[in-house]
Amino acid sequence: MTRKSSRWWRGVAAAAVMAGAAVVLSASPASAISNTLPPPVWENTWKYSSSTAFSFTVSLPGVRFAGTGTDSPSGARTITATVTDTADDGRCAGVNPATDAVGVTFGGIKETCGGGTSVTFSTVSFTGNFKGKVFTRPAGGNVYGLLSFYIPASSTDPELRTTGTGAGWWYNTTTNFDYYAIRPGAKLTGYGTDGLNNGPRSTTTTVTSTAATRCARGTLNNASEIQSTGWLCSPATTVTLTHSFVGGINPSAELHVVACAVGQSSYVVLARCVEAWIPDVNGQF
Repeated sequence: MTRKSSRWWRGVAAAAVMAGAAVVLSASPASAISNTLPPPVWENTWKYSSSTAFSFTVSLPGVRFAGTGTDSPSGARTITATVTDTADDGRCAGVNPATDAVGVTFGGIKETCGGGTSVTFSTVSFTGNFKGKVFTRPAGGNVYGLLSFYIPASSTDPELRTTGTGAGWWYNTTTNFDYYAIRPGAKLTGYGTDGLNNGPRSTTTTVTSTAATRCARGTLNNASEIQSTGWLCSPATTVTLTHSFVGGINPSAELHVVACAVGQSSYVVLARCVEAWIPDVNGQF
């Protein structure tokens, strides 16, 4: 588990934003869309609905990127997705999709400008993760907001292709968020609240063991390495974790949630995990 499933960046160097795109991150405010359901304005989720199919949604004010994927038994996958400009605010909505599959590209940035307009694309078949950056910006201008997404490859982890497996988070009010990280053997679900004036973020998390032959481990931490961990080795058992984390609009405030199914062995400990990164977007945009 070395890759992040979702990150949020603001006010950092443009060179790390989009390869081949002349864009610069800015701290200027973007769309004043309200953060209320439905649908969530801030969201980054993916989940398998069967042994072959998964869906995903990434959204921030003014942008919604959503689609579906199909995995073969070997893990080869195809994606069909749409990026939509959800606000008539003079800004564009875009996505820069990518994969670590050798020699595979998806034709660069997909972008649309004008409230209600959209662009749909489909990928070639590939074997690897599906990742990228979803953004909003004035036509030809600087990027105001950006979310990264990451859906791990099932070719090296076939158990991912199980109904209900996935990870993600979403805001259901301007300050309250929910999150999950689920895979065979381990289930982590929770909710949290952003503190006012960039104050501490409080979280309540439930970790559940769902397999008789493996342990479940659930972990929360941020860049300051504040950590809360639940470890269970009996099926159908749960543990609840509560914690207060640093808050604010900076990378150290991002929460990292991880659910792992860990093999029980005297000789080898094999952990299979899914994860999500939850930004603090309180009061943003």
